[in-house]
Amino acid sequence: MREPSKEWLHVRREGKKAIDELSRYIKEILTQKGYLCVAPGIEDCFEEIIDIWLDINRSLDNSDFGSNWSQRHVAYVAGLGTFGLSKTLITKKGVAGTFTSLITNMEHEPTKRDYQGIYDYCSMCGACISNCPPKSDHF
Repeated sequence: MREPSKEWLHVRREGKKAIDELSRYIKEILTQKGYLCVAPGIEDCFEEIIDIWLDINRSLDNSDFGSNWSQRHVAYVAGLGTFGLSKTLITKKGVAGTFTSLITNMEHEPTKRDYQGIYDYCSMCGACISNCPPKSDHF
């Protein structure tokens, strides 16, 4: 089984820091404007198990991943994409995205979704399975 590259791990860790800072900034702006706002990814109640990202000498194991909030599920509800066989979110641009979410009472006009079903952007071809280093362990 292949481990993620050190470069990918670095971007994953440093990218999360940048996204967390952006979430704090947007939350602060919305709060200053009088809106209620929660950014689940940075709140104390958010729990994310990411031990594997910090220690690349361990083998991948499904028990190493988990959280009590799913950014990709929020992205799906928000109309940004649908799921694939690999459980990733497929957007119009592909699957290599990272998401954050802010829940607020600010009202805005919703964007119409161009899909109806949870798997509409997935062709069910199985290419994600053969391209995934852990292969069938996650499917």
